[in-house]
Amino acid sequence: HGISYKLALPNKLFEYAVCGLPCLGSFLPNIKYYINYYKLGMVVSPDNLNEQVEAIKSLSKNKKKFSNKKTKKLFTWKQQDSFFYNIIYK
Repeated sequence: HGISYKLALPNKLFEYAVCGLPCLGSFLPNIKYYINYYKLGMVVSPDNLNEQVEAIKSLSKNKKKFSNKKTKKLFTWKQQDSFFYNIIYK
Protein backbone atom coordinates (compact mmCIF):
# COMPACT_ATOMS: atom_id res chain seq x y z
CA HIS A 1 0.00 0.00 0.00
CA GLY A 2 1.12 3.54 -0.77
CA ILE A 3 1.30 6.60 1.42
CA SER A 4 -2.12 7.79 0.21
CA TYR A 5 -3.71 4.62 1.61
CA LYS A 6 -1.75 4.90 4.84
CA LEU A 7 -2.80 8.52 5.45
CA ALA A 8 -6.42 8.13 4.33
CA LEU A 9 -9.14 9.87 6.30
CA PRO A 10 -12.57 8.97 4.88
CA ASN A 11 -15.40 11.49 4.97
CA LYS A 12 -17.67 8.75 6.31
CA LEU A 13 -15.83 8.95 9.62
CA PHE A 14 -17.04 12.53 10.09
CA GLU A 15 -20.47 11.90 8.62
CA TYR A 16 -21.02 9.11 11.15
CA ALA A 17 -19.76 11.33 13.98
CA VAL A 18 -22.19 14.12 13.03
CA CYS A 19 -25.04 11.59 12.89
CA GLY A 20 -24.06 10.15 16.26
CA LEU A 21 -23.20 6.74 14.83
CA PRO A 22 -20.25 4.92 16.38
CA CYS A 23 -17.32 4.30 14.03
CA LEU A 24 -15.36 1.12 13.51
CA GLY A 25 -11.98 1.77 11.92
CA SER A 26 -8.62 0.22 11.21
CA PHE A 27 -5.19 1.01 12.63
CA LEU A 28 -4.34 3.45 9.83
CA PRO A 29 -2.71 6.45 11.56
CA ASN A 30 -5.26 9.19 10.84
CA ILE A 31 -8.30 6.98 11.33
CA LYS A 32 -6.94 5.65 14.60
CA TYR A 33 -6.09 9.14 15.82
CA TYR A 34 -9.55 10.64 15.18
CA ILE A 35 -11.48 7.67 16.51
CA ASN A 36 -9.44 7.55 19.72
CA TYR A 37 -8.97 11.29 20.30
CA TYR A 38 -12.64 12.18 19.78
CA LYS A 39 -13.98 8.90 21.17
CA LEU A 40 -15.90 8.15 17.99
CA GLY A 41 -15.85 4.37 18.30
CA MET A 42 -13.33 1.57 18.18
CA VAL A 43 -10.23 0.66 16.21
CA VAL A 44 -9.63 -2.95 15.20
CA SER A 45 -7.29 -4.98 13.06
CA PRO A 46 -8.53 -5.32 9.46
CA ASP A 47 -7.21 -8.90 9.50
CA ASN A 48 -9.01 -10.14 12.61
CA LEU A 49 -12.63 -11.05 11.92
CA ASN A 50 -13.35 -12.11 15.51
CA GLU A 51 -12.11 -8.76 16.82
CA GLN A 52 -14.32 -6.96 14.29
CA VAL A 53 -17.40 -8.96 15.27
CA GLU A 54 -16.82 -8.30 18.98
CA ALA A 55 -16.29 -4.59 18.32
CA ILE A 56 -19.54 -4.37 16.35
CA LYS A 57 -21.40 -6.05 19.22
CA SER A 58 -19.83 -3.67 21.72
CA LEU A 59 -20.59 -0.61 19.62
CA SER A 60 -24.19 -1.74 19.19
CA LYS A 61 -24.64 -2.06 22.95
CA ASN A 62 -22.92 1.22 23.78
CA LYS A 63 -24.10 3.61 21.05
CA LYS A 64 -24.62 6.52 23.44
CA LYS A 65 -21.05 6.25 24.73
CA PHE A 66 -19.78 7.30 21.30
CA SER A 67 -22.30 10.03 20.59
CA ASN A 68 -21.87 13.43 22.15
CA LYS A 69 -23.26 16.78 21.07
CA LYS A 70 -19.93 18.59 21.29
CA THR A 71 -18.29 16.24 18.78
CA LYS A 72 -21.32 16.33 16.49
CA LYS A 73 -21.09 20.12 16.25
CA LEU A 74 -17.32 20.13 15.79
CA PHE A 75 -17.40 18.26 12.49
CA THR A 76 -20.14 20.28 10.79
CA TRP A 77 -19.43 22.64 7.91
CA LYS A 78 -20.75 25.51 10.02
CA GLN A 79 -17.89 24.94 12.47
CA GLN A 80 -15.22 24.15 9.89
CA ASP A 81 -15.82 26.77 7.19
CA SER A 82 -13.92 29.64 8.83
CA PHE A 83 -10.98 27.33 9.51
CA PHE A 84 -11.02 26.22 5.87
CA TYR A 85 -11.24 29.76 4.50
CA ASN A 86 -8.39 30.93 6.72
CA ILE A 87 -6.16 28.25 5.20
CA ILE A 88 -7.17 29.13 1.63
CA TYR A 89 -7.02 32.91 1.84
CA LYS A 90 -3.90 33.45 3.99
